[in-house]
Amino acid sequence: RLVLPQDAFLRYTQRNWSALVRVEENQTLQDPTQPVAKPYERVPQLSLTGWTPRIAGFDAGLMMDATRFSHPTLVTGSRFIVNPSLAYPVRAPGYFLVPRVQWLGTWYELDGARLTDPRPSRTLPIASVDGGLVFEREANWFGSASVQTLEPRLFYAYVPHREQSSLPVFDTAEADFNFTQLFRENRYSGFDRVSEANQLTAALVGRVLDPATGAERLRGAIGQRFYFSSQQVTLPGGTASTGSESDLLFELRGLIARGWVADLYLQHSTLENRMVRAAAALRWQPRPGSVMALAYRYKLDEIEQVDFAAQWPIAERWYGVGRANFSIRDSQWVELLAGFEYRDDCWAVRLVGQSFVTIGEARTTSLLFQLQLNGVASIGTGLLDQLRRSIPGYQPIDLQQGPIGRYEDYE
Repeated sequence: RLVLPQDAFLRYTQRNWSALVRVEENQTLQDPTQPVAKPYERVPQLSLTGWTPRIAGFDAGLMMDATRFSHPTLVTGSRFIVNPSLAYPVRAPGYFLVPRVQWLGTWYELDGARLTDPRPSRTLPIASVDGGLVFEREANWFGSASVQTLEPRLFYAYVPHREQSSLPVFDTAEADFNFTQLFRENRYSGFDRVSEANQLTAALVGRVLDPATGAERLRGAIGQRFYFSSQQVTLPGGTASTGSESDLLFELRGLIARGWVADLYLQHSTLENRMVRAAAALRWQPRPGSVMALAYRYKLDEIEQVDFAAQWPIAERWYGVGRANFSIRDSQWVELLAGFEYRDDCWAVRLVGQSFVTIGEARTTSLLFQLQLNGVASIGTGLLDQLRRSIPGYQPIDLQQGPIGRYEDYE
């Protein structure tokens, strides 16, 4: 399945607050013999966010959101959210401690006379404490002076249980399990489900830094979450979890040489005592607009793929872009993408062909075109977003400032 978003928004930002008006529609490309539900559309979304940092040592925030959700076949309606928060951060060179409390109120106005409860609601208090230590020392990194750090971190979150099976699911899914998610109170993305929590995350991070610039040369991290109560809140069709600990996560990222970046991610199931997810990537980016990336992805019983992607100058003012994704598990090409970009002093044009496999192994082929007028507007599809998703490290050629020299792309 491929979702083509059609998104229009207007954002206004001041020093301590911002407002957003947004309309989001979409077109879903899929195998007609095996259709799946398309995402909800926001028609419209109104959002207001405010914050007041460092008032008597406190950081206060408020988020309010009103969204109208539309769908051709599923339950539709409006959702209203109010989410105030208050934190008291304490930070020093060798440690930090951030206690935080929130209150989340969510109200719905659902369409349909036959609904048992057309106006369901949910209110929740949320509390968390995030703390850690930072140890550092001078070190040597392949002959260069460096700073090495060791950073243990603990994060505790508490959210009481609320029955939520009567609430619709407009924009909520189980969040991807990664290091960022380890330090969040809710295991779901969106606001239609909030998981109960009585849990502690423990992590250890180590870094190698450039002492002059603070740039990160190497970062390694290991972490795990521990549950002190069962996880009863689920999405429709889901099952409650009674495990006492999450999978163990390991992450390693480093600048191994000039222009070379390596990434490694491992997720090990302590319950099953086996690797359930892994990813490794190597990227070479010697200069802006020039990148090659090779990656391997594995997810137990679901995915095993290799991926090659590139953006590279092929002639004066001309760049080639491409991606090839191969499924080892299915012995087929999942996605092929190839095209070119042409850059002038004040405009750029892109033409890309794409072929990918949808659900049911049906292949879809498309041709994407975009004309970019630098600093003005663009004509065509959301091709830039597609290239950013497909090619790690991709940089729009129209964002490079100044006139083009004859040999600029080959310095």
